[in-house]
Amino acid sequence: MTGYLARLWRGQLALAQSCGINGLLVVLPLALWARFDATHPPTRLSALALFALLPLSLIFGLGVLSAVGIWRSTTRRPMFGRQESVWAARIAQVLVVVNVILAIAAGARLVGDVRALIAARQQPGQGYEVALRGTSAVFSGRLNAAAVAEVQLLLGDKSVRRLVITDSDAGDAATALPLARLVHARKLSVVALARCDAACTLLLAAGSVRAIVPQTLLSFGGNARLYRAAGLAGMPASLLASPGNTARIDPPIRTLIEDGFITSIFVTKTRRYVRAPQWCAKNLVACARTGRQNDEAQATPGGH
Repeated sequence: MTGYLARLWRGQLALAQSCGINGLLVVLPLALWARFDATHPPTRLSALALFALLPLSLIFGLGVLSAVGIWRSTTRRPMFGRQESVWAARIAQVLVVVNVILAIAAGARLVGDVRALIAARQQPGQGYEVALRGTSAVFSGRLNAAAVAEVQLLLGDKSVRRLVITDSDAGDAATALPLARLVHARKLSVVALARCDAACTLLLAAGSVRAIVPQTLLSFGGNARLYRAAGLAGMPASLLASPGNTARIDPPIRTLIEDGFITSIFVTKTRRYVRAPQWCAKNLVACARTGRQNDEAQATPGGH
């Protein structure tokens, strides 16, 4: 094996062997593997190292070895083969170099995944939970830097179609801004249950479908410029009217629906999503209240 690699490096192998076996049968499959894995990043460090970083290292090493070997093979034997074969080998060499470059790009992304995983592990017990349930990423707790990094990593899985925020309070809206941009770019649906503070509503605003339950406690406290910075549409008019406003705003559900902010209501009894205007037309009293008022009414005996 050592002698074979030495002959490959010096360009002493036949052109067909250099281009076919080393250039295509080894490097290309590994490159495809790494790029596929980059679109489905593992959520554990051990899996990331085994299924992503290891093949990526092999791609880089074999890619450089093959590229040098192919190029030297074409320059050492220009007079002993057809000119077409020489140019074909050089084209193959260029493709190998392209694969190496793409592998480096994939590696940069994977390094980011590793850093996100490490950041999440270094800050345990920070009051949040992240889980994957079917095609939904489920989050509960405070949106701090570690939580945002972990949710970003989970949303890297292209099979995820929905972000469900079961309960989130006392988060930092500015910290959640990169996650909101990712949700917006991927056109994910976002569902907010229970409490949803300023950081949570930023993520809710980023959803292509924005759903709540009638008892969701929404709070839009914070600077509206953050919402604008995320490129989000459909924000409550009461918030956009005061870009510098930092007061906590809790509009009635009807206002949120009329402003286009809430698009769907999740009905817990039927476990179905209903278009917000249709739900509002059939539930006039609950629609005229805020989520907090609906929650208080539900907790009151005889309330509805």
